[in-house]
Amino acid sequence: LDCRGMKDVHIGFEYYIYDYYGYANYYFDISTDGGLTWTTIDTFGHTWYEWVSVEYDISDWADGREVLVRWRYQNPTTYYSYWYLDNVYTTGQPIWIEAAPMYGITPPGSFAETHVTVTTSGEVRVGDYNAWIYVDSNDPHKGKGTAIIPVKMTVNPVPHQIGVGYVDVPPVSYVFEEQVVHAVIENRGTTDEYNIVVQLLVNGSLRDETVIDYLPARTNGPTTTEVQLSWFPFKVGHFTIEVYAVPVEGETVFFDQSGYDDTQIIGKPDIEVEPLEIYVEMGIEDANKIVDVPVTITNNPETATGDLEFNVSYPMGGWNAQELDPDTYFYSPYGVGIGDIDGDGYDDIAVGDGHYSDEGYIYDYNPVTGEYEQVFYQDFGNEPIIEAVAVGDADNDGKNEALFGGGDVYVVGYNEASGTYEVESVMTEPEDQESGIVIGDMDGDGYNEVLITNILVSGWDAYAWWMQNASGDPTTWEVQEVKHLASYMGWSQMAQPVGDLDGDGIPEVMSGGYASGGAHLWNWNGEEYEEIYFWTHPGGWYNSPSGCAICDLDGDGDLEIVVSWAYSGEDGVHAYEWTGDELIELDYYSSPGMSIVYDVYACDYDLDGQVEILQVGRPYTGGDQLTVLGWDDGFYVEDSWSIDSTYLYELPMVWSGNTDDDRWVELGLPLSSHHTVYILSMEGTWQTVSPTEGVLGIGESMNLTVTINGEGMDVGVYEDNFYIYSNDPDEPVVAVHKVLNITARDTTPPVSQLRVVNDPNGFVGPISTFIITASDDQSPWRIYYRINGGEIIEGDINTSVSFQLPGDVDRYVIEYWAQDLYPYHPNEEEHHEEIYYFDATPPTTTLSFDGTWDWVDDHYEISSSTLIVLTAEDEMVDVREIQYKYGEDWLIYEEPFTLPQGSYVLYYRAIDVLDNYETVHIAPIEVSGIAPTTTCSLSPSVPDGNNGWYVGDVTVTLNAIDSDGKVDTIYYRIDSGEWQEYTETEYPLWFTITEDGSHILEYYAVDNAGNSEPVKTVYINIDKFAPEINVIKPKNALYIFGREILPLRYHWRHAY
Repeated sequence: LDCRGMKDVHIGFEYYIYDYYGYANYYFDISTDGGLTWTTIDTFGHTWYEWVSVEYDISDWADGREVLVRWRYQNPTTYYSYWYLDNVYTTGQPIWIEAAPMYGITPPGSFAETHVTVTTSGEVRVGDYNAWIYVDSNDPHKGKGTAIIPVKMTVNPVPHQIGVGYVDVPPVSYVFEEQVVHAVIENRGTTDEYNIVVQLLVNGSLRDETVIDYLPARTNGPTTTEVQLSWFPFKVGHFTIEVYAVPVEGETVFFDQSGYDDTQIIGKPDIEVEPLEIYVEMGIEDANKIVDVPVTITNNPETATGDLEFNVSYPMGGWNAQELDPDTYFYSPYGVGIGDIDGDGYDDIAVGDGHYSDEGYIYDYNPVTGEYEQVFYQDFGNEPIIEAVAVGDADNDGKNEALFGGGDVYVVGYNEASGTYEVESVMTEPEDQESGIVIGDMDGDGYNEVLITNILVSGWDAYAWWMQNASGDPTTWEVQEVKHLASYMGWSQMAQPVGDLDGDGIPEVMSGGYASGGAHLWNWNGEEYEEIYFWTHPGGWYNSPSGCAICDLDGDGDLEIVVSWAYSGEDGVHAYEWTGDELIELDYYSSPGMSIVYDVYACDYDLDGQVEILQVGRPYTGGDQLTVLGWDDGFYVEDSWSIDSTYLYELPMVWSGNTDDDRWVELGLPLSSHHTVYILSMEGTWQTVSPTEGVLGIGESMNLTVTINGEGMDVGVYEDNFYIYSNDPDEPVVAVHKVLNITARDTTPPVSQLRVVNDPNGFVGPISTFIITASDDQSPWRIYYRINGGEIIEGDINTSVSFQLPGDVDRYVIEYWAQDLYPYHPNEEEHHEEIYYFDATPPTTTLSFDGTWDWVDDHYEISSSTLIVLTAEDEMVDVREIQYKYGEDWLIYEEPFTLPQGSYVLYYRAIDVLDNYETVHIAPIEVSGIAPTTTCSLSPSVPDGNNGWYVGDVTVTLNAIDSDGKVDTIYYRIDSGEWQEYTETEYPLWFTITEDGSHILEYYAVDNAGNSEPVKTVYINIDKFAPEINVIKPKNALYIFGREILPLRYHWRHAY
């Protein structure tokens, strides 16, 4: 509200509040300092379905200034609570215009004079302002409002607006040591400023002065510069430090020209410690080693008056809170389970979204980014609430699963083959909704069972179901009913209700809950659970145990029971011992600051070797969501944590684990009404100090050894603390606060490597892709490379790079390297150089024919039986394929082929394995399809002897014709001799066979297209000579019984 130039400012509005739970708390506030501090004007409650009108006098805050007003809930995430506002208005009177006199009488024919005074004593903005003067009279013709006189004021910018932004001085310093004061001077004006005098006043006295030569005018905001002033204290005490920007003459200032701070000057101490701050830098390879740092402590002989006693303390480092998934709005996260599901060494975090949401999530830690990544999400569909979550080996397969409970329980495991999280099975049980899930050995058989606490939403009756794998089937589950165990709305998570309290080897199970009416202790008798004890803390509404942790609370080796109670006569946390027959209460913590304790959980959160109890719930205003209870013959508050103590955010449960593989324990905190999940860890101290106490005489010194144990330390900057207490009268309670700064430095550079996709025979080409990857276990990294000494190209963080070469040269030198992004000492690996030769030459393809072919004029002529052969060669790399076409589409050449009769244009080319394409070749081809026909005629045309024999020479005539072309050659042979060719095919071929005997004549013809007719055969028998008879026996001799006895001198004649 801009009320500058106004007075008597009022504000009014109408409101309607519906408060479902009745604890939201509604406020109307005002601020005069831009929202730094607020004053509550009024508080409100339920209006019972009616609108209410109010008006407030805010003149004490708003008159003459600019103020902020706000309406707010104390708990902004309260469900089903609404606050409606309407008709907001302000009223006030202008204070910059006055008129005098204010009234008078004017006789007929006369006039009255009134003087109007305009003042800018209030702080007003630059701009135009309007007001009006109303002149009322008894003029019977005009009536009221005889005249309205407008008044306009224009406020111009002032020439100077110099002020002090802030002043910073050490809160505690030593006497007789120079004190340095830092201040920021601002120019909010529209003109440049020169020679600005800045003064330092200590308790109102000028102690130092400096001049700012030049400070430019504001642009989008004020321009600033920092100045440093100093002073020297001569006595102890408290001092007010004022830095004053001296205005130039005529300056108008719209904000404080002075800035203030306070400091305390204390006496020079007797105890001196060197060094004051310890900086240790260690390579990550040394992070698991022990590093000793010397510290010297001295009893100052100049100031000490006696012996100095000292002792050293080094407390825990403090809470470290990290939002699990800032990008996800959890409607109402009620359940968290922690455990290693995928076997990577980091505990996974399972989250169930609560009221009116049916979603389950799993997160895993990424050591590179230092963040948690969502690795599983599923909307389970129509489940009323995914409130119950647990992680453990539910099916006894040696691997953990995440269990999400709504109407059914979904078992989610990790599939190593696919690398994904999947629903492995579903537990279906008769009741409506799970409120808690526990995985453990319930009956002492050495195998895990699943205990499910349940509620019937309609009737709020409580049941539980004990479930285990059915025999031989890991995807189905058997049910065993156990009554009166559970509750409603996450108030009975019963984090750790199972343990062998009496040491008999059979675990006991504790149960309770919102509607249970008390606490139950159960034991398995071999067939079913039987109740062995029941107890209450009478009083309140429901007398409900809300949480349970069975643990060794006091470190004596025996288990105790810790139970949180709500709506009972003794709400808070109780510790008990079970003797086997009775329950003995050990201690009671009343949980101040906590409206309802929802759960208790046991773990050694700070790794001090002692079990602590973590109490969570809904706090009162100013309370904490998490309280850590230690045990020393009773409860004591060891620590606490709150996300914001001004709001009533609910924390229904907590679970622990090592989610990032450091040495600390992380806690999973589902802040249901804050719609977030936090991961919280108590980071302990990295060092020990020895000795921890001693006595120093005047002037004596002693060496302290600070031992840094970097076990589990990752790359980063760490701060640790220890305190030296002493009886030094000049020191406050803590004599010296030592800050130990540890830098675990990454000294190992990343490792990069280059691989090439498509580099046959060491050559690269247009399709060759170069991929450079890198790895670094400790720090993020970035890849750099350049080609042939050119421009250095930079990759993205933790991202591989890929590129291809342009092929403008034959030889390329690739230089590449990786550098990590460790902020203090970036590590760059040695540069790699690799040489590659670029093959831009395509293959060469040759066309040939296997069979008859001829080049006629401007084309090839072949037959339909002629094989077309394509052969490709490449001097550098292999040929990937030969392509050809004689139609629309390219074909891949695999083997020689033929073409049917016709005219063709054959296109062909080759492509090598580097995608170099040959220029397309073109070959016109004519294919003839009909072979020629040869006729054979003999002369004489028929045998002129007997029985198919010729008795004289035979003349053979061969005549070949072709229907669609020219006969090229006639082939013939006699008696399987050499083929004879006859090419004068335009004339018949004739020849004579003269030799006696049986002859075989074979012949065929081939045309110009290579078409060949089948071989034809003719048989020719020739016998030109008469036969002769020679008598061999008997000769001219005398024969007796066929045996020649005596030759004879005469001979026989035979006449024809």
